[in-house]
Amino acid sequence: AYTLQTQEDTAIPAYLQNYWFIAHTTVIFLAYAAFVAAFGFGLMYLIEEKKIREKQHTLLSSLLPALGRSDELGHKCIVVGVILLTIGIIIGGLWTRYVREVQWTWVDAKVVFTLATWLIYVLQLSIRQILGWRGRKTAYSAIIGFAAILLTYVGVNLFLPSIHAF
Repeated sequence: AYTLQTQEDTAIPAYLQNYWFIAHTTVIFLAYAAFVAAFGFGLMYLIEEKKIREKQHTLLSSLLPALGRSDELGHKCIVVGVILLTIGIIIGGLWTRYVREVQWTWVDAKVVFTLATWLIYVLQLSIRQILGWRGRKTAYSAIIGFAAILLTYVGVNLFLPSIHAF
């Protein structure tokens, strides 16, 4: 049977109506935006590299940034994304100290997948610094990181229980 929801049923919980929530979600969203940009630069790198290998010069090739530029911009986006994601995780952790309505747990699916995503990007930055990864390897790792974001952002919300499901 169909039931009408009252305004009380759809109201935002009080613990979400504060500056911690706004700061946490904004910073996490900006981190994801930086990672999406890195994914885009990784794709551009791979497309341009393929065109160069096949000696194809098309209009698309002239619109894409040079290989080194795509690699560098993708790297910068990942650095910004890691910094923002780290700040977002810290804000979320601090927020839980002030929220009593929600039982915090480190085994929450969203927390686990977010930390795994953070680790993927930190490892990529470390490998780039230590082993000198550039180009194709970095582009592929940006794509892998983006897949982790999709799994964290969409997969957890759809398929796993989480205190982050609203």
